[in-house]
Amino acid sequence: MECLITTLNAKGLNSPNKSSHILLLLRKLKSKIVFLQETHFKPNRIPKLPKSPFGQWFHNTSSSSASRGVSTAIHNSIPFVCSSQNRDAEGRLLLLLKGDLGSQKIMLANFYVPNKGQVSWLLGALKTQQLFSEGIVILGAEMNLTLNPTEDSSQAKSQTSARALQRLRDKLHEVRLVDVWRSCNPTAKDYTFHSVPHGSFTRLDYIFAPALTLVKSAQIGSITISDYAPCSVMLHFPQLPKGEWVCRLNEAMLYLEENLPYIRNHISSFFKENASPQVSPPLL
Repeated sequence: MECLITTLNAKGLNSPNKSSHILLLLRKLKSKIVFLQETHFKPNRIPKLPKSPFGQWFHNTSSSSASRGVSTAIHNSIPFVCSSQNRDAEGRLLLLLKGDLGSQKIMLANFYVPNKGQVSWLLGALKTQQLFSEGIVILGAEMNLTLNPTEDSSQAKSQTSARALQRLRDKLHEVRLVDVWRSCNPTAKDYTFHSVPHGSFTRLDYIFAPALTLVKSAQIGSITISDYAPCSVMLHFPQLPKGEWVCRLNEAMLYLEENLPYIRNHISSFFKENASPQVSPPLL
């Protein structure tokens, strides 16, 4: 079964209009697992989201700042069963552990990294993830930095030192997490964030996975709803069966005037053919 995984910085989901547009975008992308950052939800005040095909939602909110928050959404077609969760008090990190995707153990991690001390925070978060993980790890993150500034920034520079970035890359290698988009697009330049004040473009949004054998493709969408573009990867899970089509009656056909004589005739025939002393009225 193929599964499209998307990460996106929402820049706030409290507005019904904004949440509707983002959910519409995710439906158009055909995303099945979604990592959202900067949801801006407040504790115990998560708004009712518009009706969507995402039947499972997991939220982490901050009690100190409404500008944070992460949410992970699972499509109804994905047989994910969550058995354990781990949240940080800052409302930046959400971990779902010991979940089952069919017969496959999987952990879904969602990071929203602070805009200061990014590497230090990420090293701690990755250590927590390493202790908490089981099975395949899929990480969606708004990193607030570029792993390779010369490739992932239009200005080809970063405020984070080269030594600190190398420490972070070494840690990602240690926990066996690969930057999926870059691995699929080794020489391409594309960006997920546009800074109007600085006139710059950067790739701040990442999806990491442990094995490229699962990866079918990776793409970055357009910057439309917020200042960020969605980043999506298509993964193939061989353990999951393909979704089955369910045949359903189009109930609108029952109300068409030209169909009514046909329906009445068949209902009458049914009762005539099946009525007998051996069949009780309630059963009939």
